[in-house]
Amino acid sequence: MISSRRLALAFSTRSIRALASKHNPWPLDRLVPVVDLADSGATLAEAFDIAYHVMAQDYRCEYVYANTVIRAHRTDRETANAIIGLRAFVSIADLVIADQHAAAYEIKTDLDSFDRLALQLHSYSTCFEHVHVVTSAAKSERAIRETPEHVGVLTRDGDGSLAVVRPPSGGVARIDRSAVFRVLRRDELVRILHRQMGYTVDVPNARLYRRLNELFMTLPVETAYQEFVTALRDRDLSKRRAARAAGLPSSLCAAAAGLTLTPTAWRRLGEVLQRPAREFSAR
Repeated sequence: MISSRRLALAFSTRSIRALASKHNPWPLDRLVPVVDLADSGATLAEAFDIAYHVMAQDYRCEYVYANTVIRAHRTDRETANAIIGLRAFVSIADLVIADQHAAAYEIKTDLDSFDRLALQLHSYSTCFEHVHVVTSAAKSERAIRETPEHVGVLTRDGDGSLAVVRPPSGGVARIDRSAVFRVLRRDELVRILHRQMGYTVDVPNARLYRRLNELFMTLPVETAYQEFVTALRDRDLSKRRAARAAGLPSSLCAAAAGLTLTPTAWRRLGEVLQRPAREFSAR
């Protein structure tokens, strides 16, 4: 019996990055459990999908929850942006989905503690209109009890779909412009301020961050937040297009969201995943 914990290692960004690398060896020690589940004629991509199905049934780790949320938002692949590990205030969000709206997701599996949940949700609530906890059905009642009413609670059903236990409530009254500012990149801030007030860089680089902060804080919070959502939705667009063109299997949605690769590396990854899975078995 192949351990689902061993299968999870193959889905890590470290493993997928190695598959995309021109120089690093393939992570065969991590791929063998995945390949062993596949038929002899399967591609590596098909082997990943089979292994994911097994893992999702037996070992609902953070990766499975994140992948489930991302797949639920893939009805519009051209615009929705999934971001893994985005720093928001004093915490790091497990997952952010930005499209017409932006939402932060904190994942709590059956293996996770709720000890830091209050701080995490406070951090996300200063930056995002919609905040969710994604957890198991067994922990859903506790999540309802221990989270503010504006926080949504989702569970993953046995069939792999998401169930809404409590929907999130919106509104920008909780949004802190200074917290939002710190999430944005410098080039994003320059574009925002140029759109809103015709700003062009007028100070040396050493003083630019302070200057951008001064101007950003003059924007109405509704305007600042909508610009924030737009910036996150458009972030790393060329990377996402290259990732889509690579034709990665649905089991690797979350892995792709956590990777930054060159267009050439994405293409190489797509080609590797279409190779026969047996090429990655133990030699």
